[in-house]
Amino acid sequence: MALIIRKLVLIVFEFAAASLAACDRIENAIHQWPGEPPNRRPGLWRLTVIRTRFPRPVVFLECIDRRSDADYPLFFRNKPPGCDRWSLVRRLDGFLVGDSVCSGVRSGFAISGDFESKLTIDDWRVLDRNDGQWRAGTILKRHSEWVYKGACPKSIPAGHEQRPDGDVVPIGTEVLH
Repeated sequence: MALIIRKLVLIVFEFAAASLAACDRIENAIHQWPGEPPNRRPGLWRLTVIRTRFPRPVVFLECIDRRSDADYPLFFRNKPPGCDRWSLVRRLDGFLVGDSVCSGVRSGFAISGDFESKLTIDDWRVLDRNDGQWRAGTILKRHSEWVYKGACPKSIPAGHEQRPDGDVVPIGTEVLH
């Protein structure tokens, strides 16, 4: 019995050592990558969003061109003003992962897929104060799926989006409730 326990302990230690070595290699490989993250392919993208606050899927059609992609990026490529901490890395598995503390608010995201045909973004933020039905400390999550659909139709000009109600407005136009 003692021999079995010693072998089990040895296996656990060997596994732990191998895991630590792998983590160290991964950690060294995922520091800030050189150059810029890719831009979205110009054209029509279908955006489906599911949020903690509104768990039903909401669908937008966005006509992305180079200018709108630059003006309304999926994430900030550089540390935004007012941020105490800002991290953006490309992991070995291809995910882009970011987290930040900006003006006291903690948030983060993970992007998978490609910027040519389909990508998924999962992001979150921690409420720093009570917000209606949500208490301070609540983690709000959003899942967004972008699917490239082809050329933009004439009904949605470049830099515009068609909202779920059918209105076509410039990307970034505030929603009034």
